[in-house]
Amino acid sequence: MENTRIIPAPASLRDEIKRLTAETHREHQLRQPYAFPENHLETFGYRAIDAAFLSLEGKPLEQSPVIFAAYVGEEFAGYIRLNASARPDLPPQPKVEITDIHVRPDFRQKGIGRALVEHVQKLSVERDWDNLAACVWSGNIASERLFQQARFVPECKVYRFGPERQARDWIVTAPKRPWIGRAFFWEALALVLLLAIALTLSLLR
Repeated sequence: MENTRIIPAPASLRDEIKRLTAETHREHQLRQPYAFPENHLETFGYRAIDAAFLSLEGKPLEQSPVIFAAYVGEEFAGYIRLNASARPDLPPQPKVEITDIHVRPDFRQKGIGRALVEHVQKLSVERDWDNLAACVWSGNIASERLFQQARFVPECKVYRFGPERQARDWIVTAPKRPWIGRAFFWEALALVLLLAIALTLSLLR
């Protein structure tokens, strides 16, 4: 579509992206009613979006390094979201995943989704990603066609066997804080230095 531009998503879009992510999540649940825990959106969707607008130190960013927004003129048309492995401030990761893509209804069938995917494909070449992948849930014909047209090839198929009941909620554990590891390192180093000093003094006596 003419006048389409793809830019890093500004922080002002965060709540709108969450709302659209919830729409996508509901569509997935309708197609796969037993595959998505009730708390999946809250524990993984919303948290991932919040983290996408934070630096590695936890400071707010004006734009996301892993979410890209499509604009037609001045109108927000859709977005594509990658996992944290795509962050340019991290060392190269073995696999980058497209975790979500959403085009607003008024802009569908106009090449917006294709433009978003092609933007990410260019990034994969520029940043030398080893593996750019996308998970397409069974029944999502539109996404399957989109990635096939963009020259993605099937990597694997996941077959699910289980009782027809709602999947159990995810158990989310608190992430380990980086400062804990650093504090342990300095404490261990101080202990080693103290032992070295004590040994030196005993030898000098």
